[in-house]
Amino acid sequence: MCFSQNKSHFIKFGKNKREVHFKGFSTHSKLVGTVVSDGPIESDNAVFYFEVTISKLSQRKGIISVGICDSDHPENSELGSTRKSYCLRTDGKIYTNKSNGIDFCPKIQEKDTIGCGIIFSEETIFFTVNGRLIKKDAFRLPHDPSIERRAAVSFTNAHCSIKANFGKKNFKFG
Repeated sequence: MCFSQNKSHFIKFGKNKREVHFKGFSTHSKLVGTVVSDGPIESDNAVFYFEVTISKLSQRKGIISVGICDSDHPENSELGSTRKSYCLRTDGKIYTNKSNGIDFCPKIQEKDTIGCGIIFSEETIFFTVNGRLIKKDAFRLPHDPSIERRAAVSFTNAHCSIKANFGKKNFKFG
């Protein structure tokens, strides 16, 4: 698994479409780019999990959001700002369905790793930071087999870079 090509000229892909660079900054409006996995999350296994390591995070209003969304998530909308999207942001808040955000953990910095997973039998999403479980049931997923869920990362307002691990290497969590 890797990320699918995004049409935004602010997003550039590195090696194997698992490295993503967001090259945008705007002082006048919110600039967002979202990348989603190139295929749906398969529910054949008991758990789905992926990790994102923050390679670069601008301290000037830069936010990276890691989570799950449906296949119709707009590439210019931040995760957690639309229905059926769930995320943990580098400001330490979790968001879903246009919520205002809930304090969840300390702020996440450059070189930190955010993990996101689904436990299918419990229909819940969980998050990790640097291999440590933050909360097992951060969100309850609505049971709807027709929803095609995808792993996703959003970038907001600043030069940021990440490296994703979909299981090709050992996870920090586990």
